[in-house]
Amino acid sequence: MLLDLPEGEQYSSIKKHLFGLLGNVKIAQISLSKALEQFP
Repeated sequence: MLLDLPEGEQYSSIKKHLFGLLGNVKIAQISLSKALEQFP
């Protein structure tokens, strides 16, 4: 799939994927800390 793309496009799509994952991790951390705040 990715290997069919020219090198520049391959890199940018990988970068996009990584940034998407990082965003998901940040959102998960925020919601986790909010959930933990609910407990005394």
